[in-house]
Amino acid sequence: MTDASNPFAAGIYNGVQSYTIAVDDRLSLVKGFNLAQCQAALQVDGLQKTVEAAVRARIRRLEKETTMRGCDAIGCTSAVKPGRFLCIRHWSMVPLEVQRTINDRYRTCRKDFGFLSDAVYLGACITALERLAHDEGRALMPTSYHRLLVVAKRKATA
Repeated sequence: MTDASNPFAAGIYNGVQSYTIAVDDRLSLVKGFNLAQCQAALQVDGLQKTVEAAVRARIRRLEKETTMRGCDAIGCTSAVKPGRFLCIRHWSMVPLEVQRTINDRYRTCRKDFGFLSDAVYLGACITALERLAHDEGRALMPTSYHRLLVVAKRKATA
């Protein structure tokens, strides 16, 4: 490993590069590492087992974060887990009957992503988005759900 790629570099003192070697200090640094730094950390010679475990846990956490998606409510920037339609705040604003329809159709059609061509599911999603836009005073813009519903209806009549 080159000195430049060691993410545990602590600074240069009297022209000599120094490194963090204490477990507690390294564990503290790992909490802020990005994916490249984590991968570089795994290449460090003599890496302590607890630090290695923390780096691997950080990699899993970072990879999980990259699979997060955004809430589908117009103007919302909240992240939601895969398989979720809206953030908690917006989901709680959707009428219960619409929530039930979305949940039931999603569960029924989730194999092979069938819900993306299910007119009932897509219609319920659009109803929810229209309700949220109205409640928040936002203009409803066509979404991917609108486009998917058009395609689903076209296929149903073909």
